[in-house]
Amino acid sequence: FSLHSAWWVANLVADQVYAKADRAAPLVRKARAELDAALTAALVDADDKAARAFAAGDAKGALATLTDHAVAAGAAATARWTALWQELLVSFLDGRVTAANPKEPVCECTKESATFSEAWKAKVVADTGDHYLQPPAPPPGALAGQPTWFHAKPTRSKLSIPGVAH
Repeated sequence: FSLHSAWWVANLVADQVYAKADRAAPLVRKARAELDAALTAALVDADDKAARAFAAGDAKGALATLTDHAVAAGAAATARWTALWQELLVSFLDGRVTAANPKEPVCECTKESATFSEAWKAKVVADTGDHYLQPPAPPPGALAGQPTWFHAKPTRSKLSIPGVAH
């Protein structure tokens, strides 16, 4: 593993986006557009310099220019994606949305809960049924002092759940 490896850094960014696409994807699109613009401008300059070198008969200099550009572009992309990963990690830590707030003395940030659409909430309810409903009263046979949210559903090993065990 290395933060200097474009492969690892791209995977770190992708991992942040998978579970938070609704919040993270716009930041990734913006970063990509900015990076594309910067790399395109640098490529135009490198192409122009290399073309002049080729026209002057300096093939070695032209190839060096193009090689230097390719290496610099890769380094710039990796550095930008490393910064993007850090931004995504901090922005969406613990399922919350973090925003800069210099007046907040502890972290100079505010944290807000993520918002979920009514369609998403309906899907969660449909997918889980009554699994998360709080019973109105303790179930029959509940022990004295047991919390009212206790349920009498039998427990089972996680390994018995399809897809958890090999």
